[in-house]
Amino acid sequence: MNINGCLVHRTDERIEFVKHDENDPKYKRHVQQCKVKRYHCYWRDGYLVFLRSLMMHPRVNFAFYSSIMQKNILPILRKTFEDDMGLFDDHMFAIFDQTHCKKSPEITGEKFGFIRDLEKVWATKRCTGFFEKTGKMFSEANTLMIETEETQVHDWFENALIVDRYGREDVWPVPDKEFRDQRSILNSIEDDLFKLMDAKSDDVRQAI
Repeated sequence: MNINGCLVHRTDERIEFVKHDENDPKYKRHVQQCKVKRYHCYWRDGYLVFLRSLMMHPRVNFAFYSSIMQKNILPILRKTFEDDMGLFDDHMFAIFDQTHCKKSPEITGEKFGFIRDLEKVWATKRCTGFFEKTGKMFSEANTLMIETEETQVHDWFENALIVDRYGREDVWPVPDKEFRDQRSILNSIEDDLFKLMDAKSDDVRQAI
């Protein structure tokens, strides 16, 4: 799962929490936030409940997969799990970062653009060691990525579930723009994922 866009809005913009209507419920909420270097990070409502459900599922080996470096991911993860470090310690299978992606500016349209490369992920000691220990091998048949941008999974679109991106207008209401219930969005994503896992297909690509 990509944490940026799926669970966190990471931006160099500091968002002002202006209450345009004191009586409107959407302004009566707490937004989990922190600053990591020059970036401001804002968490999606309900993210921890969602992570508990997904990471503790018996058919899931959960990992975060990002195109930023691990040293820049870890402060975000520490904040993400600060209220439940046991979840991180017991149910985080791995963290895959930029070194497990493929530089592809011609695809992303960005000078330093990266896309996912599952071959690099499966070749890691974490994954090969899991096979040596359990006899279970990760492959196209049992690996699913949760992403918000199709370009990120350009080479592996059959192994991806594209979900609604958590953006600036979702962190705090923007005038004249419909405010979306983020807990409902995460519940919908969770339902889709659980249906995939309950299908008990031998190939996740057929179940998507």
